[in-house]
Parts: sequence; structure tokens; C-alpha cells
Amino acid sequence: MLRLFLISFTPRVAFSCKLHCASAALPPSLCRYLRHRLESDLACSEARASMLVAELSDLAPDAGTRNAFCRVQGERVARGLQRDAPLRQALLCGAVDLREVLSNLDQHAIDAKAMFHTIQGHHARLRSSPPDPARVSSGWADLNGDEEGLKRYAEAASEISKRQWTQMGIDWCAAQAIDFFHNDGFGRHLRKLALKKLKKGPVPQAERDAILAASLREQSSTIQLLDVGSCGSLFSGLEGVEVTALDLCPLEGHSGVYHSDFLALEVGPPGSPPLVSPHPKFNAGSLRRLPANQWDVVVLSLVLSYLPRPLLRASMVAKARRLLRSPPPTNAFGRRGLLLIHETMALDTRVLSPKHPSNLRTWVEAIESLGFVLVRHTTLKRSHALAFAVRPLDAAQLDQLLDEESLPALMLRREMGCCSD
Repeated sequence: MLRLFLISFTPRVAFSCKLHCASAALPPSLCRYLRHRLESDLACSEARASMLVAELSDLAPDAGTRNAFCRVQGERVARGLQRDAPLRQALLCGAVDLREVLSNLDQHAIDAKAMFHTIQGHHARLRSSPPDPARVSSGWADLNGDEEGLKRYAEAASEISKRQWTQMGIDWCAAQAIDFFHNDGFGRHLRKLALKKLKKGPVPQAERDAILAASLREQSSTIQLLDVGSCGSLFSGLEGVEVTALDLCPLEGHSGVYHSDFLALEVGPPGSPPLVSPHPKFNAGSLRRLPANQWDVVVLSLVLSYLPRPLLRASMVAKARRLLRSPPPTNAFGRRGLLLIHETMALDTRVLSPKHPSNLRTWVEAIESLGFVLVRHTTLKRSHALAFAVRPLDAAQLDQLLDEESLPALMLRREMGCCSD
């Protein structure tokens, strides 16, 4: 009996001693900190976190830098594996060891730096092109003539789209579209407008009934979503949503994304067919024209900050307004489109507040001046997300608002205090 006990106990003692010896050179407070950090960020057991601390201590290049090495690399592993679920799972199940994880993180940092320089360099080249003050879109077509540069940028942007913070923006846009049309979002919007119009007193029962009927009508219809500047099939698989995606340079393999320059896209009469021509490189073809007043949702995710000049951004929003569904002013309960904008903190670092002026507030007011009403703003991780509903206008009013000479300037933070157009 004693022999059996010793046989079963000895490996545990040896394992415990190994952990103790490997981390004995580390201060107890540092060991506790790293164990807690790895345990919480990697969602692993205390024993597994202790093993990782011991392994990390063994990887230190020398005794003199062991403490600093373990703290820096331990925090780096925790951060990196929190973002990379497959690599985290591979480590926890023993498919890779900590040395391989650190090597993977090193390569990821190199790739990220190269991707950053690709994107920043492309943006710098776009901004360096001198515009013609007489035309909003002057020089834009010339900027898009570098096919190799566009391809490299598209590949880098595709990697960015896989990041957690960008995926949060896509998920937010999908949730807003579904809530507005398939839940009660449209009804809430109409009730809010009714209360604002009345200012005092409750909404009459007849109007409430009409709003409810309009909201229920929307819930049974398919959402027509236009994804501008798509890095792929970002909105595919959403039930009740039909997606049309376009991009200046679609990635190879994404046959469902049209090649199209949205700023050069023609807007045809309502009900007219789209115009698509064959393209030698992109299977979906080149999208050259879309009908006005047809789309339920237009998504501009990380697109406006790509444009090099403030008036180009306003021109893109104006084109989205023409494409979105817009009921006549006489139809207060008619179906109306939704503009969804997801942008980086290059727009503004502050939250949207009616009490404090900010660049974000300036954007909201400028976009509302183009025939929209703000529905929602959310500050996400490293980005802003905004939803605007179409404001019903007749054709003459819309043409006046969207006239090229009267477009507002949508400036980024770096452009404040200077004139770029």
C-alpha cells in the first residue's frame, strides 16, 4: 500500500518541485502577478498558468535580465493570445510551446509594422495629390491608377478587417441594420420624430397605430445592403439581408465583390437595372451604375478616412443619400434608408456630446445637412460608429442639398485648422 502511494505521489512531487525550481529565481510577487495575468487573460487553470511562468523563466537569456524579460514577455503573451484564439488554443492543448508562441508574436509584429507602413504610405500618396478647386473629385481617378499599390493596400486592409476592433464595427453595423428593419428600431425612430414634432403631450393613438403598422411591415421584408469599400464578404450569412459589395480593388478569391469606384459610380433613375461590365481580373465584374432610391442600408466602414480630402468624403455621403430609399415628405411612415458609418479615432477622440463642441459633432451636423437624421452613436474600441436615417425630401430639395458646390467639408482631426481643398 505504501509503495503504491509513493508511486502515485512521486510524479506530483517532481512536477511541483520543477515548477518551484524554475520560478524560484523570480520574486514571489512577480510570479503571482504573471500567474494571475495568464490565468485571467488565457482563461486557463492556475496550474497551467504556473507551468507557463516556469517555462517563461527558463527562456530568459540570462539571470541579470530574467525579471524584466519575464514581465515584458509574459504581458506580451497574455495580450497577444487574448487576440489570437487559435494560437491560444494551440498553446493550451500542447500543440505549440511558449518559445513557438513568442516566435509567432515576433513575426506578427513584423507583419503588422509592414502593413502599417503600406497603409500609411498609400494614404500619404493620396494626400499629396494637388486638387483642382473647381471640382470636388478632381484627380481622384488618377490616384487610383496604381494597380499594384491598390493591390498591396487591399491585402493590408483585409488583414486589418480581421482585427477585433474592426470586427466589432462590422458586428455593430449588422446589428443596427437588423434592429432598424427587423426589430422595432424603425418604430422607435418614428415615435421619436413624432414626439419631437409635438414637443408636448402624448402621440395620438391613430398615429401610434400607424407607426406600429409601419414597423411590422418592415419586419417581413428583405434588407438590401450596399457595402462600400468591402474587404470581402463581411456581411454574408445574415438572415434576411441581401448584400451587394463593391471595392476599388477586390481581393482575389472574393468573387462576390464588384470592382467599382463609388465616387465615379453613376446613379440611375429609380427602378433602373444596375450596369455591370466584365473585368479581366475580377470575376464579379465592374459595377458602373446603380439605381437611386433602392437601398435600405449603405455601410461605409473605414472608408471615409481613406479619402484624401474633406469634400470627397462629403461627396461619398451625398451619393449614398441618393442611393438610399427615401419616401416623399407626404409619406411620414414610408420605408427609409439607413446610413451606417464606422470610422477610426482619426475622426475624433471624444465622445459625442451636445454640450461640448467637437469634430464629431461637426460631422453629425454636416451629415444631417445632407438629408439625414442621427439615430445612434456608439464609441467602440478605437473607433466611432454612427447610424443615420434618411430624412424624407422631394427631388428638388434633395438636389439642392446635394449640389456639389454646397457640400460641407468632413475634416479629420489632422486637417483641423488647415484647408485641404
